[in-house]
This record gives sequence, structure tokens and C-alpha cells, in this order.
Amino acid sequence: MRLSESYQKATPEELEKYTNGCGAANAKFDFIPDTMWFLSIHAACKAHDWEYRKGRIKATKTLLSCEGKAKGFGMMRFCKNGDCEECVKTYGNDHLDEKKNCNHLSEKRKADDDFYFNLKYIINLKGGFLKYFRRIRAFWYYLGVKKKGTTAFWDEGK
Repeated sequence: MRLSESYQKATPEELEKYTNGCGAANAKFDFIPDTMWFLSIHAACKAHDWEYRKGRIKATKTLLSCEGKAKGFGMMRFCKNGDCEECVKTYGNDHLDEKKNCNHLSEKRKADDDFYFNLKYIINLKGGFLKYFRRIRAFWYYLGVKKKGTTAFWDEGK
């Protein structure tokens, strides 16, 4: 699995405090299972939670630095919502990467890509005769965090 050095060095207490498994920590109901047809993917979800927390800290520092240069505080509102176009209109191209995406969300993209890699790793290792169906479900989990995970990335919850 792809696990960051900070995740590997984290104590069990830190992992317990900052990770919760699959699904948003602040959700009223835990309707995202930590299994795919009886195969546990909890380890991939915990690593993803950790990377979101670590990435949010780094992204916030970068964002505050950009806002300081822009002499305004609206950028965080735009970028937290993934609205880079509006951000560019207001603040210019300084914070975009080579693909014209907000640099502030590059940590999120890396965490999401690693999550998908880790899901496929678990499935390839232990997927059994349901491997094909589990891969499809893994792709849907990945799309979910990629498209709808921005709020969870910026959330200060668990």
C-alpha cells in the first residue's frame, strides 16, 4: 500500500484520534461501509483520512500565503468550494498548477489517487472470486471522494 511516512510513524492514539474509516467523520449516519462484499478496506480508508488531515494543514498554509499576497480573504472561500475559475478571475493565475488546477487542492488529489491505489492493492491481494465487482465498487468510492470529498478535505472534524 502507499502510506506516507507520517502515517507510518503515527502512534495508534494519533490514528484513533484523526481517522475514522470510510465516510465523513461528521456524518449523522455512517452509511459508507468499510467493506466491499465482506472484504475489509478499512486500512485504505484510515490512510485516506490521515492524508486529508495532513494535506489540509499544508493547503491552508499555502492558501493563507496566497491570500496575503492578494491582500484579501475571499480566495479560501472560492478554493474550498473547488471554484478555481472564480478564484482566477479575482486573484489571477498565481496559485494554479500546470493543469490549471488550484495548487491548494493538489494534496487532496494525491490523497484521492493514493486511496484508489490502496483499494486496488487490497482487492488484488485478497479480492478472490469477487475481485471484478470489488474493482468496480472501488472505482465508485474513488469517484465519490474525488467529486464530493472537498468538504471533507477542508473539514476540521476527525
